Amino acid sequence: MPVVSKAACTDVSVTEQWTASLTAGALSLNIDITDITYNDCGGQDLAQHYSVLLGGGSLASYVVGEGGCEQSTTEFLTEKYGITRSTLTIAETYGHPTQAAVSIIFNSEVAESALDIAKYTIADSGGAALGVTGVSYGSSKNIVVLETDPQTFGVAYTISVTGSIVKLVAPMIGLAENTSADFVVTTYGYEKNVPASAEYLLYADLDLPLSPNYNYPNIPDYSYGTVPFDEFDRVAYFMELESETFGHQWVWVDLDPLSDKINKHGLPVDVLNFHHEGAKGPANIVSNQPNIAPEGSVTEDINVEMWYKDYGTSNTLAIPGASSSKFDFGDVRSSRGNYGSFQIHSITSKSTLFAFNRWGATRSGVTDIGIGNSPEGQPDWTFEQNAEQYSLKKLSILARASQSVQAGVSNLASALPDAEGYHLLYSIDNIANRPNYRSNVPYDYDHSIFTETGSFERVAYYLELTSSTGTEWIWVSMPTFTPDAKMLGVPIMSSKAVFQETINDMNVYSNREGLEGTGLEGGIEFWPNSYTQADASGMPGAVDNLYDMGDTMTTGHYGSMQLHAHTLGHGVQLLSFNRWARSSTDRCDIGIGSNTKTGSHPDWTTMQNCEQYTVKKLQIFIK
Repeated sequence: MPVVSKAACTDVSVTEQWTASLTAGALSLNIDITDITYNDCGGQDLAQHYSVLLGGGSLASYVVGEGGCEQSTTEFLTEKYGITRSTLTIAETYGHPTQAAVSIIFNSEVAESALDIAKYTIADSGGAALGVTGVSYGSSKNIVVLETDPQTFGVAYTISVTGSIVKLVAPMIGLAENTSADFVVTTYGYEKNVPASAEYLLYADLDLPLSPNYNYPNIPDYSYGTVPFDEFDRVAYFMELESETFGHQWVWVDLDPLSDKINKHGLPVDVLNFHHEGAKGPANIVSNQPNIAPEGSVTEDINVEMWYKDYGTSNTLAIPGASSSKFDFGDVRSSRGNYGSFQIHSITSKSTLFAFNRWGATRSGVTDIGIGNSPEGQPDWTFEQNAEQYSLKKLSILARASQSVQAGVSNLASALPDAEGYHLLYSIDNIANRPNYRSNVPYDYDHSIFTETGSFERVAYYLELTSSTGTEWIWVSMPTFTPDAKMLGVPIMSSKAVFQETINDMNVYSNREGLEGTGLEGGIEFWPNSYTQADASGMPGAVDNLYDMGDTMTTGHYGSMQLHAHTLGHGVQLLSFNRWARSSTDRCDIGIGSNTKTGSHPDWTTMQNCEQYTVKKLQIFIK
């Protein structure tokens, strides 16, 4: 029997007349059909009637039902001849975070008949209609974008398609009748999409660039949070992307801190000199991508791959399931190069959660970005160079912490009337004897990122030194020489803080004799570089054969953080902190006032005397 979608059933009722006679011992039987009636099997079709007659038998392999011929024909061609028939289906739908549009992605380009607005209806689960106000192609002809009335966040809608929608190049192949697809209304940001984010404070946002140069000494152009915090017990990353290829994608990953310093949770650029790698404890993962979190959220073991260098495919850390022939969730960091990796992976599901690569230095092409495994090429998006396809590409870094209270002045100068109204910006409670601040300063307190540019007018520097002979301290306040609080600290390379200028209206207080005055004229020499003795700026009292208040910055890494006053005498040093950018084996130079030791330099350069002090407290205040 051939395969059919439906077959009618006809049964027969017959009236017969039988006549029997016996003639000469022979029996004769005659049958006459007097009436034949054709019936419809009691209203049943062939398959139904067959099942009744056989007490449950089935003709399903022959009578396949409405719409079943397409599948049966496909199966026949595949099984008999190995031929796969072309079909037209809806591959994916996604609501736009604007909450006013939805994209339908077909598995093939569709003809312009798909742009008939009358073919689409949208309703929520209760049957309430959502108006469709426009229809157009997306970035390619396999994407149809429906404009709608305002959608409601979090609501699931069903798109129903009626009428003929056919392939562009094979119009004999159409979408199945009464096809439908669901989508859930989404929105931008972590605040609504991730309820747990209410416990977190923003450290920094970064709009992921196309072609950055994070080679030494450059750092990312973060937008920092405005709510200050100090201690934190958990960190979170939120990556959000939008493209016509993948729609609106986002993923949230929260985990135990990778460092006790929040600034070591951002991109590990060259100048910051840190990296994170290896398997970490369970992380909470929330995403709108079913391949990452099928039920919306999961808790899984993760692998972190965050470094500035190049990397290879070898699974050196023996991450379970990782490949040694592909760039995936188990790569190995190189000791050279500058490709750059900022990736977190799920070990449990063997997938990339998010990836941002190829940012280490200026190079041809653009960065690699992705959420989930890449559908082509390397699973972790390495070499993809696809950043241009995203209209939105944003990374947020957060910490689970409580808002901290601004600290005031709490040191030996706190009783000064001049200290009133200042609040703490930076503090190093005790400078290391051999600091290596070329890349990063290990502040015990740092609120610079939470301070709005231009929100303060004055800055004050406090240095306290304790040795076997006692404690001396100095407080120097002045009009700020920069509106950016991030440039007021120790002037490391990444801060790009280089200042050599005259300062007016300087107030100086100290327990060291001769270091006190108000409304003074002075100077500043802040830089991360080396310097020579030549007087570059004509500072009063400076000479060309000593390191003092008028030196010349050069290349190299030595470091100068010096304040001096011209009107307290003939060029008096106020505070000096030098030689902090060379190496971890070099002792720093530090002092209050001018160095008067015979044969030495007034600004303490080359003294390497840090070890003589048990306390070396440096604090910076603003108001």
